[in-house]
Amino acid sequence: MLNIHNDGSSPSRVTVTFADGALSFMLSEDATFEDLADRLDRLGERHHGKPVAIEVKLAARVRAERRRLVAMKISLGTFAVLLITGSMFLQPAHAQSVPQGSYRTSCTDIRVEDRTLTAVCRIADGREQRTSLTDVNRCVGDIGNDNGVLTCSHGQPMAPYRQDRR
Repeated sequence: MLNIHNDGSSPSRVTVTFADGALSFMLSEDATFEDLADRLDRLGERHHGKPVAIEVKLAARVRAERRRLVAMKISLGTFAVLLITGSMFLQPAHAQSVPQGSYRTSCTDIRVEDRTLTAVCRIADGREQRTSLTDVNRCVGDIGNDNGVLTCSHGQPMAPYRQDRR
């Protein structure tokens, strides 16, 4: 039976139980499993048999490092979840909703920045070209694709009110 655990004691201690008794010894900080196995073999020769039980209590430093690694993994996992979740809902600050219109059936890569609608629209011969429509906010009715050019009817602004003075 081999128990390896950390109980917060320092330095690392090994307790070995044989059929004829038990003994304890300290492990150096840089000891490896191979070093431990060699020492257990030598002790087994002295006690005429293999160990019945082995208990290893690691130094407190190992526990603190493990706790720090676990905390770091949790922090990184939480950050990754927040980053992925946040990116699903964010749009660039300049992005605006794309207006409705018949152009959407023959245009791709549609974007609105400020008051300009930009898209790649199909021409009658099947090719595509990038086109823009300024003051899209003034469009009245349908926005269309006229042979690769975005078009709309801009509403006429109301004439300023004048009062005739006669």
